[in-house]
Amino acid sequence: MYGGSRDDYIIYIKHREDGEEVLRPIPGSLLRDVRGNCMIVDGEIIPLHRVVEIRRKNGVVVYKRQS
Repeated sequence: MYGGSRDDYIIYIKHREDGEEVLRPIPGSLLRDVRGNCMIVDGEIIPLHRVVEIRRKNGVVVYKRQS
């Protein structure tokens, strides 16, 4: 399911923008570390509960949060 380089993935997180919740894509290449219940993306700490989906760059969904 998972494998290859971080560059092969796009992580979609819940993000609040202008008072609305939107999906924000984060290129896997920006992921620096995963610790406990959060991930570190270019110095920003993002709680894992905000991760909605992980896709390969070719569009194949490899993880989707159950609602």
